[in-house]
Amino acid sequence: MAITINTNVTAMTAQRNLNSASSSVADSMQKLSSGLRINSAKDDAAGLQISNRLTNQTNGLNVAMRNANDGVSMAQTAEGAMQESTTIMERMRELALQSANGSNSDKDREAMQKEMGELQSEMNRIADTTSFGGQNLLDGSFGDKDGKTSFQIGANSNETQSLGLMDVSAHAIGRDYKNLDAGPAAVEVKGGTSTGNGEFSLDIDGTSHDVAITKDMTADDLKNKLNNIDGVSNIGVDETTTPATAGTTSVSGLAAKAGTAVTATSAAVTGLAADTDATITFEIDNSADGDGSDMKTITLNSTILTGSQTNGELDTALQTAATNAGLTNVTLAAVGTDGFSLTRADGKDVTINHQKDDGTGTGATASIAVDGGAATTVGTTQATATATGGTEAVPGETIDFTIGDQSISFDSTDFATQQDLQDKLDTVFNAADSNITVTATAGGAFEITSNDGSEVKVSAELKGTDAGTTATIETADGTGTVALAGDGTTSGDTKTAGGIEGEKSFTVDFSAMKLDTDIESIEYSTKKFDDTDETSALTIGTATTTESVASLDLSTAEGAQNAIDVLDAAMEQIDEKRAEIGAFQNRMNHTMSNLANINENVNASNSRIKDVDFASETINMTKGQILQQAGTSILAQAKQIPQAALSLLG
Repeated sequence: MAITINTNVTAMTAQRNLNSASSSVADSMQKLSSGLRINSAKDDAAGLQISNRLTNQTNGLNVAMRNANDGVSMAQTAEGAMQESTTIMERMRELALQSANGSNSDKDREAMQKEMGELQSEMNRIADTTSFGGQNLLDGSFGDKDGKTSFQIGANSNETQSLGLMDVSAHAIGRDYKNLDAGPAAVEVKGGTSTGNGEFSLDIDGTSHDVAITKDMTADDLKNKLNNIDGVSNIGVDETTTPATAGTTSVSGLAAKAGTAVTATSAAVTGLAADTDATITFEIDNSADGDGSDMKTITLNSTILTGSQTNGELDTALQTAATNAGLTNVTLAAVGTDGFSLTRADGKDVTINHQKDDGTGTGATASIAVDGGAATTVGTTQATATATGGTEAVPGETIDFTIGDQSISFDSTDFATQQDLQDKLDTVFNAADSNITVTATAGGAFEITSNDGSEVKVSAELKGTDAGTTATIETADGTGTVALAGDGTTSGDTKTAGGIEGEKSFTVDFSAMKLDTDIESIEYSTKKFDDTDETSALTIGTATTTESVASLDLSTAEGAQNAIDVLDAAMEQIDEKRAEIGAFQNRMNHTMSNLANINENVNASNSRIKDVDFASETINMTKGQILQQAGTSILAQAKQIPQAALSLLG
């Protein structure tokens, strides 16, 4: 290498490297002091562009979350006011129901209408004054022409969510309805009878609503059923009635076997005598069935049988002995002073055993007489006798009738006379409000009259087997009879013939009927007065009428009924809007959660691009500082190289 003085290439190289090390140290210090990896475009041009976009997104997400919170607060404000409007209308509906009751006078309804007016005014005030940030929410001025406004819920353009509010003043909510185009005013509907129901059906948009017309249904009942069908109201119903012709059937040949009365069973013991210390012992059957299964022992001694005692003393002694022995089904009674009778009231047989005579001298004696026959003398030997003269009671047979929905039972005593039979019938039938009249006739018979001509079923069951228990019932068509004889099971079944049942019929008035605006088709099907069927489609008018809450009037029962329908529709409108607002709030909450999640991840990504890694950068700075010191030292030495030329000159 040549030795030069003018150009020191080594020093230039050392200076260049020193400048590079100094620049590196300066960059590291800038990054460490700012905390940013990118402080200018020269640090990372592409990274700076990406970082700026992420920063803009982060700022936008923060604003979007604030916007979403504002939207939720606005929705809560509106929904709270709507809740109060709903509470007001609930009170209005209570007043309408109260006014619709027939117990109210005109003054009562006038007082209710005054409260209704105040409630209507309060609804209007709530709608006019409910605001958020100076912006009215519920007076119809909120948002665009459809009442909607958009909330910016994203970091970029057109990332919005809409909320629609409505005018909730008493003038703005209520019921929209249509009428029929010249609706019929007298549609015939045949009423129900005891044998079947009438039928009427309304088909609305393909859905059939069937109404069964029962016998007891009134015009108001049918009117309420029709007006309770969803989507329709204000249907009128009038009632017409066809008079009834009474129908009669008869029952004859009534007879029933009479019961048999009980005859007591009796026996007698006579000739009682006993020496001193002698006794006479008897066993008497006390069993409930008279089968000898419960024999009671009675012992009579000389003290009881002394000849000087009276009948009363003997009777007392016998009663004491019977009580001590537990004799309950057989009664003992003294006969004279030397005998007693045995009586069983239920007619069952009585067995008496002479068990034993004991004593001295002539001992003891007695005679047993059964059923009034000759007395049997007994002594020390055992003897038995059974009294069978009594008869047990046998109940009479009965005839049980079911007439309509009432039951009655007859026995032989009820057929003694026509008046006896009538008295028996009157215990069950012939009340002032009864539809059935039952009249006794001669010869054990009675007639059943259905006053309104309706069907009355008659059946009988003979309780017994005696052929003398009988009844005859007229058949259903009145052309024959059903004869019953006592076999314990036979029964007859019939109904009154010849009567014409009174019939309620109705005319339905559709001329003022109100229909929900979303109903597209309606037709009716009915059975007319002459039993012919009729089906007809009704034409719905095109004009829409609005009844608002502000127009409600409770001064009449009709107005109160109409108010109920209007209030139901108004509350349904507000409930639908509240449901929409609630869904909006829930959606906003999810939106805010999602925005926070996005923001977190965007910031993390931006940090990785823009923020300096202190651990790595301090290493770079330390390396630069060392290189800077080394470069300074080398540059100083490099500057000494030209001095080598001096040695050549010396």
